[in-house]
Amino acid sequence: MAALLITYDLHDKQYEDDLLKFIKDDGSWAFISESSYVVVRNETTASVVAAIRAIVHDKIELLVVNIVKPFNSHGLRAELVAWLSRYVP
Repeated sequence: MAALLITYDLHDKQYEDDLLKFIKDDGSWAFISESSYVVVRNETTASVVAAIRAIVHDKIELLVVNIVKPFNSHGLRAELVAWLSRYVP
């Protein structure tokens, strides 16, 4: 399983519900900040990008990155840091 950071700028809000359904429906996920989530999936960054592009029809600026330990943060909620510590390999 991989911990993947998905961060995006969606240009057409009509796709937002479908995008969030994709992010939240498969596996564990955490809300980081507006338009940024970490998901735990058995997928690659390329397969997640392809799936999201199919949903939003290229109406997006998108970055999907593998997260691995060690990671550093500042100002995140304590429960979020605990979640990341648990799920990030």
